[in-house]
Amino acid sequence: MKDEKSNEDITSEKDEKETEEEVENEEEENESLEEDNHEEEKTSEVDNDEIPTVEDYNKLQQKNKELFARVKKAEALAKAKKDATLKIKKEVPNLTSDMDDKLDIRFLQRDGLTPEAIEQLRVIKAGQEALGKTISLIEAKNNPLFVAYQEAEELKVKKGKAQLSPSGASVSTEKPLTDEEFEKQRVEKAKAILSTM
Repeated sequence: MKDEKSNEDITSEKDEKETEEEVENEEEENESLEEDNHEEEKTSEVDNDEIPTVEDYNKLQQKNKELFARVKKAEALAKAKKDATLKIKKEVPNLTSDMDDKLDIRFLQRDGLTPEAIEQLRVIKAGQEALGKTISLIEAKNNPLFVAYQEAEELKVKKGKAQLSPSGASVSTEKPLTDEEFEKQRVEKAKAILSTM
């Protein structure tokens, strides 16, 4: 009988444990459901509070207009400031550029360049600036166009010197005199000298 009691006791203990566990599980479920319901109530309360009204919409619209006006005003001020800065930047380099050009001209004159050569340098500088490159007159001196100009000028000078006689006197480019013309000139010069005596 002990064995039977034991089996019955064990079974009844198991039943009691299961019942207790079921009760505990139900209580936990009830608590969690209550918490969920409570959170949903809070959420629905918050949702009701956060629903915008017509007044809220009007306030937001007014704020939006004010912000938009401030942005437009700030953009206009920034543009005006940028334009003024660009204007100043354009004026200032011109002053310094003119001063730099005057100094460059003095250096170039000291180096022996003619006014025509300096004018050629100005033309080359203007052409480079049209291409978006800023150079000084001294830098323009190294430009291939100016180098070609200088070579052409040197060639002209060499041709002019080539016509000089070895003694340094210039050679006449007139055609040579015939014997009769030569004799006539000699006689005229001799008469002029004798008449002065």
